[in-house]
Amino acid sequence: MNTLLIVEDEKESRQAVKTIVRRSGVPVSNIMECGDGRTALEILENQQVDLMLTGIRMPGMDGVSLVEAIQGLKHKPLVAESLFFTVNRHAGTPCSQVGMIVCPEK
Repeated sequence: MNTLLIVEDEKESRQAVKTIVRRSGVPVSNIMECGDGRTALEILENQQVDLMLTGIRMPGMDGVSLVEAIQGLKHKPLVAESLFFTVNRHAGTPCSQVGMIVCPEK
């Protein structure tokens, strides 16, 4: 994998994910990070990302809206999230139904 984008509003969580990825032995050339969906969308519109790990609840553009927004991009990353949606408009909807991979719950 060339590029990973970590989207999470909590800096400590982004750092933890970055550390886990680096220690995992998975070959990643470039690990990028940002704290909100709007910034992530700008990144995704301007460069190719292979995998995006995103939180759901974030200020501005949340993870659900981000995943919806990237559906029209030419180069969509593989998207993963660790929880089922708790955002009101998607309450109870499995991540997989809107384009996310369902990972083990936190």
